[in-house]
Amino acid sequence: MHNSIGIDIVEWKKARSFYGRHRARLDSFLTASEKKFVENGPKPDKALAMIFAAKEAAFKTLGMSWMGPEGFRRIKVRPVSSKRFSFLTPGGRKLRITFKMNRRYVVACCVPPSV
Repeated sequence: MHNSIGIDIVEWKKARSFYGRHRARLDSFLTASEKKFVENGPKPDKALAMIFAAKEAAFKTLGMSWMGPEGFRRIKVRPVSSKRFSFLTPGGRKLRITFKMNRRYVVACCVPPSV
C-alpha cells in the first residue's frame, strides 16, 4: 500500500445526472450496504456522489489503477456518519475518508493510518 493521501472531487450535478440514468443498475457497481445508503437517504444523488468520491480517493491512496466496474465494486466503503466513511484495505488496514462539501461539489479525502 502507498502512503499517499487520496483525494477526489465529484460535482453534484453530474452525480444527479448519473443517478437518473443508472439508478436501476446500482447493484452492478455498489455493494449492498452502499446501495442501501444511497437509496435510504433523503438525497440519493448526493449520497451516490459521496460514495463515488470516497471510492476514487481510496483507489488513489492504495495506488491502484482503474479496474472497471468490478474493481470499483471491490472497494467497499462504509458510511460512519454523514461526513466520514471508513474503508478496510485488502490487507486489513482501516482507512478513514472525510468529506468537504459546498453547493457544487463534494471532495473526499482518504488518509492512510500512518499519515
